[in-house]
Amino acid sequence: MDTLEFRVVPPDPELEAWIEDCPGVQAVVEIRVNGREIVPVLREIEMAYDPRIAGAYGHLTPGELYPELAGALASGDAAALLCCDGCGFIGCWSVYVHVHEDGEAVCWDGFEHNHRDWAYPLAFRFEKRAYAEAMEVLKGCIF
Repeated sequence: MDTLEFRVVPPDPELEAWIEDCPGVQAVVEIRVNGREIVPVLREIEMAYDPRIAGAYGHLTPGELYPELAGALASGDAAALLCCDGCGFIGCWSVYVHVHEDGEAVCWDGFEHNHRDWAYPLAFRFEKRAYAEAMEVLKGCIF
Protein backbone atom coordinates (compact mmCIF):
# COMPACT_ATOMS: atom_id res chain seq x y z
CA MET A 1 0.00 0.00 0.00
CA ASP A 2 1.03 3.58 -0.59
CA THR A 3 1.45 6.11 2.21
CA LEU A 4 -0.19 9.54 2.45
CA GLU A 5 0.74 12.54 4.56
CA PHE A 6 -0.73 16.01 4.60
CA ARG A 7 1.93 18.41 5.79
CA VAL A 8 0.47 21.75 6.86
CA VAL A 9 3.08 24.47 6.34
CA PRO A 10 3.23 28.26 6.11
CA PRO A 11 2.79 29.46 2.53
CA ASP A 12 6.02 30.29 0.69
CA PRO A 13 5.57 33.54 -1.28
CA GLU A 14 8.15 32.33 -3.82
CA LEU A 15 6.03 29.24 -4.56
CA GLU A 16 2.58 30.71 -3.97
CA ALA A 17 2.56 34.12 -5.66
CA TRP A 18 -1.16 34.37 -4.85
CA ILE A 19 -0.41 34.68 -1.13
CA GLU A 20 0.36 38.40 -1.55
CA ASP A 21 -3.33 38.95 -2.31
CA CYS A 22 -4.44 36.79 0.62
CA PRO A 23 -2.53 38.01 3.69
CA GLY A 24 -4.86 36.16 6.08
CA VAL A 25 -3.84 32.71 4.81
CA GLN A 26 -1.67 31.13 7.48
CA ALA A 27 -1.19 27.61 6.14
CA VAL A 28 -1.24 25.51 3.00
CA VAL A 29 -1.03 21.75 2.55
CA GLU A 30 1.81 19.82 0.96
CA ILE A 31 0.54 16.43 -0.17
CA ARG A 32 3.17 13.72 0.31
CA VAL A 33 2.69 10.30 -1.24
CA ASN A 34 5.26 7.66 -0.35
CA GLY A 35 7.38 10.41 1.20
CA ARG A 36 7.45 12.63 -1.91
CA GLU A 37 5.66 15.94 -2.28
CA ILE A 38 3.17 15.69 -5.16
CA VAL A 39 4.18 18.86 -7.06
CA PRO A 40 7.68 17.58 -8.03
CA VAL A 41 6.11 14.25 -9.04
CA LEU A 42 3.71 16.06 -11.38
CA ARG A 43 6.47 18.36 -12.63
CA GLU A 44 8.55 15.35 -13.73
CA ILE A 45 5.65 14.02 -15.78
CA GLU A 46 4.73 17.42 -17.24
CA MET A 47 8.29 18.23 -18.36
CA ALA A 48 7.70 15.99 -21.40
CA TYR A 49 4.72 18.15 -22.39
CA ASP A 50 5.80 21.73 -21.66
CA PRO A 51 8.85 22.47 -19.49
CA ARG A 52 7.93 26.17 -19.27
CA ILE A 53 4.81 25.49 -17.23
CA ALA A 54 5.50 22.07 -15.72
CA GLY A 55 4.61 21.95 -12.03
CA ALA A 56 3.23 25.49 -11.89
CA TYR A 57 0.93 24.76 -8.94
CA GLY A 58 0.14 26.33 -5.65
CA HIS A 59 -0.95 24.44 -2.56
CA LEU A 60 -4.49 24.53 -1.24
CA THR A 61 -5.35 25.56 2.29
CA PRO A 62 -6.61 22.85 4.67
CA GLY A 63 -10.08 24.41 4.40
CA GLU A 64 -10.00 23.92 0.62
CA LEU A 65 -8.31 20.52 0.35
CA TYR A 66 -10.32 18.70 3.02
CA PRO A 67 -13.77 19.29 1.45
CA GLU A 68 -12.39 18.54 -2.01
CA LEU A 69 -11.14 15.11 -0.93
CA ALA A 70 -14.00 14.30 1.43
CA GLY A 71 -16.58 15.24 -1.20
CA ALA A 72 -14.85 13.23 -3.90
CA LEU A 73 -14.68 10.14 -1.70
CA ALA A 74 -18.37 10.43 -0.83
CA SER A 75 -19.44 10.90 -4.45
CA GLY A 76 -16.76 9.00 -6.39
CA ASP A 77 -16.01 12.19 -8.29
CA ALA A 78 -12.72 14.01 -8.79
CA ALA A 79 -11.00 16.35 -6.34
CA ALA A 80 -8.65 19.21 -7.06
CA LEU A 81 -5.31 18.56 -5.38
CA LEU A 82 -3.67 21.90 -6.18
CA CYS A 83 -4.39 25.39 -7.41
CA CYS A 84 -2.80 27.90 -9.75
CA ASP A 85 0.46 29.19 -8.28
CA GLY A 86 -0.29 32.68 -9.60
CA CYS A 87 -3.87 33.33 -8.52
CA GLY A 88 -4.58 30.53 -6.02
CA PHE A 89 -7.92 29.58 -7.55
CA ILE A 90 -9.01 25.98 -7.91
CA GLY A 91 -9.89 25.36 -11.53
CA CYS A 92 -7.62 28.03 -12.99
CA TRP A 93 -4.72 25.57 -13.28
CA SER A 94 -5.35 22.35 -11.38
CA VAL A 95 -4.74 18.64 -11.36
CA TYR A 96 -7.71 16.52 -10.36
CA VAL A 97 -7.75 12.97 -9.02
CA HIS A 98 -10.61 10.49 -8.83
CA VAL A 99 -11.08 9.20 -5.29
CA HIS A 100 -12.90 5.97 -4.49
CA GLU A 101 -12.96 3.03 -2.12
CA ASP A 102 -11.89 -0.44 -3.21
CA GLY A 103 -12.27 -2.99 -0.45
CA GLU A 104 -9.93 -1.98 2.36
CA ALA A 105 -8.28 0.77 0.32
CA VAL A 106 -8.94 4.32 -0.76
CA CYS A 107 -7.68 4.80 -4.31
CA TRP A 108 -6.46 7.86 -6.15
CA ASP A 109 -6.39 7.35 -9.90
CA GLY A 110 -7.52 8.94 -13.12
CA PHE A 111 -5.32 11.99 -12.62
CA GLU A 112 -6.17 14.75 -15.08
CA HIS A 113 -5.33 18.36 -15.76
CA ASN A 114 -8.28 20.68 -16.18
CA HIS A 115 -6.77 22.58 -19.16
CA ARG A 116 -4.36 20.13 -20.78
CA ASP A 117 -4.75 16.68 -22.27
CA TRP A 118 -1.70 15.34 -20.42
CA ALA A 119 -1.41 11.72 -19.34
CA TYR A 120 -0.52 11.09 -15.72
CA PRO A 121 0.49 7.44 -15.23
CA LEU A 122 -0.24 7.57 -11.51
CA ALA A 123 -2.41 5.43 -9.27
CA PHE A 124 -2.20 5.12 -5.50
CA ARG A 125 -3.84 2.78 -2.99
CA PHE A 126 -3.98 3.84 0.63
CA GLU A 127 -5.01 1.60 3.49
CA LYS A 128 -8.48 2.83 4.49
CA ARG A 129 -7.70 3.31 8.18
CA ALA A 130 -4.48 5.23 7.48
CA TYR A 131 -6.31 7.40 4.92
CA ALA A 132 -9.02 8.23 7.47
CA GLU A 133 -6.36 9.15 10.04
CA ALA A 134 -4.60 11.45 7.54
CA MET A 135 -7.92 13.09 6.70
CA GLU A 136 -8.66 13.67 10.40
CA VAL A 137 -5.28 15.37 10.83
CA LEU A 138 -6.08 17.57 7.83
CA LYS A 139 -9.56 18.35 9.17
CA GLY A 140 -8.05 19.37 12.49
CA CYS A 141 -5.92 21.99 10.74
CA ILE A 142 -8.87 23.93 9.36
CA PHE A 143 -9.10 27.33 10.98
